[in-house]
Amino acid sequence: MNFKSFLIMVLTAVVVAGVGLVLNYYLIFRGSIPVLTVEAPDQTLGWKTFENKGFSFKYPERFGANVWRAYFWPPKTAVSSSNNLVVLCPSLSQVSETKKREEISLKGKKFVYLKGSGVGAGSLYSNYCYITEKDSKYYSIEVQIQSHTGCYEGGCGAYCGTQYEQECREFDLERDVEPLIQKIASTISWSQ
Repeated sequence: MNFKSFLIMVLTAVVVAGVGLVLNYYLIFRGSIPVLTVEAPDQTLGWKTFENKGFSFKYPERFGANVWRAYFWPPKTAVSSSNNLVVLCPSLSQVSETKKREEISLKGKKFVYLKGSGVGAGSLYSNYCYITEKDSKYYSIEVQIQSHTGCYEGGCGAYCGTQYEQECREFDLERDVEPLIQKIASTISWSQ
C-alpha cells in the first residue's frame, strides 16, 4: 500500500467518524436529528384576486381543460346575513340532490362544504360551494363544473376516437378538479 492510498483511507475514516459523532450528539443530547424544512412554493402565485363586499379570494385566470370546464368563471360569490342556501349557493340549490355536506377547516378558517351534481344534455354538472362565517355574515364561493357524462370510470363518451380520448378516459373530478377548488376557497380573506 502506498502513502497516497493510506492517506485516502485515513481521511475517509476521519470523515465517517466525524459524521458519526455529529449524528450521535444530535440523537443522544438533543433527541433528534435536525431536519431541513423546505416550504412548498405558493401555488396561487400569478392568480387573480377577486375583491367585493369586504372579502377577497384568489383564483386562476383559466380553469378547465379539453373535457371539462367551469360553467361560469370566476366563481360566484354571495354575502348574506342568513345561511340560506338558495342565496349563498344558487347553482347548487338547483341540482337534484346535495350529495355531500361537511364541516371542514382550511388554513384555520371553518367552512361548510357542499357538493352536488345533476345531469343534462349529455353533461354532468358538478357543483361545489364553500360557506364561511365572519362577524355574523355568511360568505360563499361557488363553482360549477361541466364535464361529459362519458368521461367517467375510464369511459371516453363522445371523445372516443378523438385527440381527447385519453384525457377523457383519465379524467377524475375528485383528483383533477376538487383540490383546485378547495385551494381557491382556502385563499378567502377579509379587508380590515
